[in-house]
Amino acid sequence: MASSSRPRRAGPAREAVAPPPAGGLDARIALSGLPGASRIGRHGGRLGIVTVRDLLFHLPREHRDLRRTHTVDELRALPERTLASARLTVLRVATPFSRRGGTPRTVAVVADESGELELTWFGARRYLDRRLPPGSSFVFSGRVRRRGWQVTLENAEFVPADEAGSLHAGRLVPVYRLTEGIDARLLRVAIRAALDAHGASYPEYLGEALRGDLVPIAQIGRAHV
Repeated sequence: MASSSRPRRAGPAREAVAPPPAGGLDARIALSGLPGASRIGRHGGRLGIVTVRDLLFHLPREHRDLRRTHTVDELRALPERTLASARLTVLRVATPFSRRGGTPRTVAVVADESGELELTWFGARRYLDRRLPPGSSFVFSGRVRRRGWQVTLENAEFVPADEAGSLHAGRLVPVYRLTEGIDARLLRVAIRAALDAHGASYPEYLGEALRGDLVPIAQIGRAHV
C-alpha cells in the first residue's frame, strides 16, 4: 500500500554564515577574550556594542577631571553637587540601614588629617565592608551633598590609594553611556584593554585629502596604550 504522506517541499537554501574570528576588530565581544567579555556580550547590544570595533567607538560623553584630591576640610567648603576626589582612610563601614519607608543606604566613615567624613551609597551594598577594611586608604570620587550640617560624598567610586593613577580616579576619567549589567568600571577596563590590543594598528578610514592635518587614528590609539 502506497504511503499517503507527501514529500516535503524543500525550502530555499540558507547561506552558511561563518562565525566571527576569536580575535580582531570584528570579533564578537563575547569571544574576544577582553575583560568582562561575557557580561558585555550579554548586555552590550542595548548600547550598540556587539563587536570589538563597536566597543572602541563607544565614545565618552564627557570626561571628569579627578586629578586633584581634596582634604575633608576642603570638601566641606565645596558647592553642592561638585564632583570631587579625596584620599581618605577607612574607619568603619556601617550596616545598611534606612529610615522607615526610605531607601536603604550604606555608610562608610572615613578620615584624613583634617577631620572625618561620611560616604553614602544608596542600596544595601553589603560587599563594601569587605572591600573597605578599616585602616585601608583609598581615593574616593563622588558628588558633594549636604544633609543639614553634615557633608557627604554620594555613591563614590574608589580605588586603593596606591592605584590613584588608575582608570577610575586621580586622572581625567571618561564617562560612558551605560546599561543594566554593565557598570562604569567594567566598561573603562574593557575599552582600555581593547585599545591596548588594537589601538596602535587600527586601520585609517579617512582618505588623505579628507583627513588633512588630523592626527592618524592609529597614532591616537598609541596615545592610549
